[in-house]
Amino acid sequence: MIYQDFFPTPVIAEQVGHRIDNDRLREKVLNHAQHSESVYFSNVGGEQYHNFRDRPLFDAIGKAIPQREDVNQDIFNIYAWININTPGAYNKRHHHIDRHIIFSGTYYVVAPENSGDLKFYDPRGSMIAEDAALGYFYQQPTESIKPEAGMLWLFPSWLEHEVTPNNSTETRISISFNISIP
Repeated sequence: MIYQDFFPTPVIAEQVGHRIDNDRLREKVLNHAQHSESVYFSNVGGEQYHNFRDRPLFDAIGKAIPQREDVNQDIFNIYAWININTPGAYNKRHHHIDRHIIFSGTYYVVAPENSGDLKFYDPRGSMIAEDAALGYFYQQPTESIKPEAGMLWLFPSWLEHEVTPNNSTETRISISFNISIP
């Protein structure tokens, strides 16, 4: 018998907080937010601030990208924005589809307990959610990730995701990004 998983979805996680000074990054994030205009895309109740750049963070992101001999890693472009989710804030289900984006991701700067999970949806669509085979093979239509300060997550830009409501009394701060090639 041959057993294969078809249509797998790669999601990459790495604790990079030991390479990044989160206190410095938090101050830089708050300064950027103070001097930028908040925008609203998927966020509900929280704020997003675009065009954020930080060389140590971008270096850590670059090291987490899976290496391929046939792809020049120097051509990747990282576009990042800040998410500040106060108590009750969340991000609606969305994706980042664009023909130039290879990965999307997030890095957690501040992640209090119960501040909202990163929730991924099965890319096979809603029809599969009720299929009996999912349960038989111990699969589920969603996966939830509890945020942890210093943790970096990379995933395909087409993978639908959301951030559940911040049920803590503190603010969660994350930096989301897209990695593209020209």
